[in-house]
Amino acid sequence: MSTKKKNIWKNRLTLELLGMCAAALLIAITAANLARNIAVDWIYNVVYSDEKYEQDITDMLQSLQDYVQEEQVTEDNIKQLVNWVRKQKNVYVTFYRDIDELLGPFMANSGDEPYEVDTEYESMYYTVNLYDGTPIKVQLEVYLDMNYMYWADVAMYVTGGIVFLLLLLLMIHHKIRYINRLESELKILGGGNLEYPITIKGNDEITSLAEGITALKNGFLEGGGGEGQYGAGDSHVSRSEDTVDFADRLSGAP
Repeated sequence: MSTKKKNIWKNRLTLELLGMCAAALLIAITAANLARNIAVDWIYNVVYSDEKYEQDITDMLQSLQDYVQEEQVTEDNIKQLVNWVRKQKNVYVTFYRDIDELLGPFMANSGDEPYEVDTEYESMYYTVNLYDGTPIKVQLEVYLDMNYMYWADVAMYVTGGIVFLLLLLLMIHHKIRYINRLESELKILGGGNLEYPITIKGNDEITSLAEGITALKNGFLEGGGGEGQYGAGDSHVSRSEDTVDFADRLSGAP
């Protein structure tokens, strides 16, 4: 490998690790957003659906009417309704004496076609009878419990964290397996089997280490088997001595 190529791949392992982290982070963010979207959809389609909202309104009105009868609320002591409101959660309430229209609703329209006025907000006004039978109007809205949104955020962060850690561990495990494989092959070489091939894959510092070990191994093999002046038996002895010497170096023996 040339010097120029070595410089190019000098910090390849660091770049690979950073790339792994970046890829794991991007996938984790995507998974986290997906988890939150699923949670929010479930909240609005199940927990806070139109049917559930209407049922909550019905239950709230019945609770209010029961409170009026139990506490005998009239216009003289109507402030007692504040105590009922304080016992509720996620509710907006306003009480009116009378909001019935005398005429309308209308909106000026320059065209000849009739103009339909949106009366959506009329549904927010409900009639409740005080203890003496006097009708009053109640503007009542039930809001979503924000604890649900809190748990949606928790699901987002937990999902993102788990996905990030799993992906990062999976990517790093691939490198660790290669290192463990090299360690096993070095033990085989250290046992004297210099013919055993070293696995070389990738283009990082670990690969350079494997290539260096292979070059060192091949040098010992070529040096031990290339001395033509020895006979067959002497060549075998010389080769065996070189093998033992190389094995001792790999195993760290003095």
